[in-house]
Amino acid sequence: MKISRALRLEKKDFYDRVRIRLKKCVDYARDADCLANFKAAAAIFRVLEEFGMPVDITTPKGVAIFYQVQKLLRRLNLYSKGVKPENETIRDTFLDASNYLDLEKECLLDEQGDGEEEV
Repeated sequence: MKISRALRLEKKDFYDRVRIRLKKCVDYARDADCLANFKAAAAIFRVLEEFGMPVDITTPKGVAIFYQVQKLLRRLNLYSKGVKPENETIRDTFLDASNYLDLEKECLLDEQGDGEEEV
C-alpha cells in the first residue's frame, strides 16, 4: 500500500471516529463533561465497594455488570437531557441492558460450573 492511500484511509477513519464519538457523547455524557459517564460509573463502583458490594471488573461477571451500569447511565443521561438518542435507539439500549443481564447470568453459571447444564 502506498503511503498516500494509507493516509487517505487513516484520515477517513479519523473523521468517522470523531463522528461516532460526537454521537455517543450526546447519548452517554453531559454536554459540559464528555467523561461524565466514566466518572459516574467510577463513583457508583466506589459506593458499591464502600457498602460491601464490590464489583471485580477483572472477571467476566464483573465486566457484564460494568456494561449494565453504562447502559443505565446512558438512559439516565438521555432522560435528564430530554433528547433523542443519536447513536442507537433507546429500545436498543433496553435490549443491550437485557443482554448484559443474560450475559452476567451466563458468566455466573459458567463460574459455578453450571454452564453445560441443559435448560
